[in-house]
Parts: sequence; C-alpha cells; structure tokens
Amino acid sequence: MVNFSAVLIVVAGLVFSIVTVTDYQAEQKKNKELVIGVLSSRQNVVQRNTLRKTWAGYAQHNIQPQVQVWFIIGQPCLVPPADRLSTYSCEHANTTHTGLGRRDLIFASVVHPKLLGNLKEFKIYPGLSFRVFHSILVNRLGVLKSQLPDNGQAITVVLENPLTQDILATVNISSKDYELEKGGYIYKSVPSLLLANEFEGQVLVFEYVTSEATVHTAAVEWNTGGNAVVYTQFMDDISINQVKKFNGEAISLVSFVFTIFDPGNVLEHVSGKDRRAKEWMEKVDNESRQLHAEQLEHGDIIMVDSIDTYRNLPAKLLAFYHWLISAELSFNYVLKTDDDTMLDVRGILQMVGTIAFQNTSRIWWGNFRESWMVYRHGKWAELDYPSTAYPAFACGSGYVLSRSIVQWLVDNRDWLHLYQGEDVSMGIWLAALCPERLQDNRWECTDSCSSRSLSRAQLSPEMIMSSWDTLQVCLNLCECL
Repeated sequence: MVNFSAVLIVVAGLVFSIVTVTDYQAEQKKNKELVIGVLSSRQNVVQRNTLRKTWAGYAQHNIQPQVQVWFIIGQPCLVPPADRLSTYSCEHANTTHTGLGRRDLIFASVVHPKLLGNLKEFKIYPGLSFRVFHSILVNRLGVLKSQLPDNGQAITVVLENPLTQDILATVNISSKDYELEKGGYIYKSVPSLLLANEFEGQVLVFEYVTSEATVHTAAVEWNTGGNAVVYTQFMDDISINQVKKFNGEAISLVSFVFTIFDPGNVLEHVSGKDRRAKEWMEKVDNESRQLHAEQLEHGDIIMVDSIDTYRNLPAKLLAFYHWLISAELSFNYVLKTDDDTMLDVRGILQMVGTIAFQNTSRIWWGNFRESWMVYRHGKWAELDYPSTAYPAFACGSGYVLSRSIVQWLVDNRDWLHLYQGEDVSMGIWLAALCPERLQDNRWECTDSCSSRSLSRAQLSPEMIMSSWDTLQVCLNLCECL
C-alpha cells in the first residue's frame, strides 16, 4: 500500500483531509499499466465500499502492480442544499424577504423611459428562460410595445416547459389589443398558473416582429421577487435553440407578471438561513472527519481542490489528472469511471495489452456518442457551447486515455473551458487534438448489459454486488449462459 501523510486543516470549524504522497514502497514505484480514477461524491461511502468489495478491491490486491485504483473526491460545498440555486451547483440563492404580499404583482422586466442625455443601446432577445426558487403564480404575459407593428397585427407569446415542450400559457397581443401597460411592456391575462420550486420555464414569441435588434433607452430593470425567480438565459435564435447567458444589460422582447405563491413560506425560509448554515457546517465537519478516517483505513482517496458538485466534474477530473502528473506516477493509461459503475477489470486489461494499443501513443478508447444534441435546460443545460451538437465524446461511465493525452490535458488545463459535464468537456477539448479513437460498444453507457460488456453503469450498490458475483461464476457481467 501507499505510505501517506494526512494533514488535518481546521477552517471555520471544518476538518479537511488533504492527502499528499510523501513516499512509495518499491512496489508502488513500478510502472502501472492502468490507473483507474473513480469520480465519487463525498457522501458516497457505501458506493466506495461496494467497489472495494468487488472489482476495485480485486484490482488493488490481485492485479498489482499493473493496476492502481483511486477514488477522486472534492471539497465540500459550504452552501446548505436548501439555499442553492440548483442541486447541480454551489451557487447561493440569496433569497431576501421583500415585504411582498400574495397579491403584489411583480413585473419580470421593466424598461425605463428614454431620458434626454442618458440613453444606452440594448440588444433585444426574442425569448427569456428562468428557474423558480420559491413557488410563484404567473398571471400575465407581455411583449415590448415599441417592437410591435403599428398596423395592430397580433403576435403570440407563450410560456412553455422547455424540458417537455408543453405550452402552459399563451396570449395573442397587439398594440391595439392589450389589458395592462407597465414599464414599456403591454400585457394580457392568462389563467393563474402555479410554477413550483425548481421549475424551469421560458417565455418567447414564435418569430421576431421587427428587424430591429436593439433599442435605445435609459435602463432595464429585472425583478426577481427577492430571488423567488432567477433568470438564466436569453433565447438568441429560437429556430436553432441558440441561447446566451442571462445578462442584466440586455432586453427581452417578452416579459411576464407573477406573484409570490406563499410569502409566509419565503419569510420562514429567510429567517431559517443562519440555522441551516450552522447545521450544514456541522454535517460537513462530521463528513470530513469520516473521510479522513476512510482514507487512513484504505489509502485510496485523492482529495482534489474542486467543489464537489455536478457542475464541477470537469474541474475535478482535470485536478486528478494534474495530481497524477505532479506526483510523478509512472503509468501508461488512465481509465476514468464513476462510483456507480461495474467494471470487468481483467477484460479491460487484456484489451489494453493488445496490438491496437501498441500502434499509437494518443489513444482514446470508449463508447462514443456522435452528434449528441446540446441541451439548454435541466441537469445537462449547456450555455457556453454555441453549436446545437457536441463533438464526439465517450460515455462518462468508462473510457481510457493514454498518458500522452493526460499530459496534454494537464499542460493546457488553464486554457480549457469547463463545460456542463466532464464527458462532453472531454469531447470538446480533445477535438483539437484528434486522438486515435477506438470505438467499442462493450463500454455500456447505462445499466444495459451483454455477455461481452466491459462495464455497466448507473447501478445501485446491490446491483454491483450481484454483477460481481455473476462475473466470478459466469465470466461476464450479466448472467450465466
């Protein structure tokens, strides 16, 4: 086993275990044919122990010195889950109590009138996306009046669920047919629509009603009801689902009016902020102590300097690669996988030793997804990659890179943009390198399985144990034939 020094650092009452490699036994200095890095969340101790009892433990104790397995764990998010903008990030919602009542109208966007000598040019976008943090009632949809045709032609404004593409509310509105005017927008009523916490929605028109792409005005104001609503992106080109990150210095062609569904609940949430923070810090402190004890027992955890959330997985993986290179470990290939994945390590190692791996130093072996659609909403929302489809990328449940590619990633890590997922990020990054891609559908992207499978993904600990037992008896991950 590796001889580690584990240093405990106490910050704001939290105990962090920072592992540094100080010395290796002679066996550990030998070249590794394959290093396996397992992305694992801090709280997933059951998953890690399951892998230690199955394929990871087998690799560590029976295929040494050819294989080394590491669990990659990040730093804690110090924002309590109830106060985060999203379950996938560590951004603080900063909810405030604005004193609003249940009947107080909140106008999403207000364009201030033209004031002499104080004009700015604002780009106009045909659609607007948002996420609900505290439940709201939407009761009106509107459009920027200055952009409507003078002949009274009506346009259609809709509110839809972008994940299901269901239209939830719609109005036909014109410069001569509207019910309310406020802040440069005109509105018509819709049946009161309850949008619950974590709902993602978008308001848009089906097409531009004018060729003018900018407007000159004094300022634009965006109202969130104390962050009950968070605006996430503008729709730049509706026809091809092209978006831009939300920027308060731009104007949406459309707007909506809402009220807070339960102001009392918001007030209770705000008043409980300090209590939640204290309880969460205590939980993180305890979790850090448990991780330190786990590391002392098993010696197979690498703590990287990246917050442990889904959105940070690209940074977390790069940090692990950087650690591998900086620690001057000797290895030929790196396999990246997740802690919910079952691997046939013997089968993988046999493939690594074949002629296909001897003819090039830039190998990327996996099951590749081609022309995968770029999602703009939900868990896999991508706001930075402008194309409608990703470059080819390997399923994140398991793929192998040669050392030279890992070295290139580490050398260029400061220039690599972090996209929404580590798998698609890898595809975008390596598109510039043009590695030798070895397509192999034996790397399963889900829990599906065949007698030839090298991996199974998205499994519970119980399913991993069952698959491991099957592998020992039947020599495959699925079932005895």
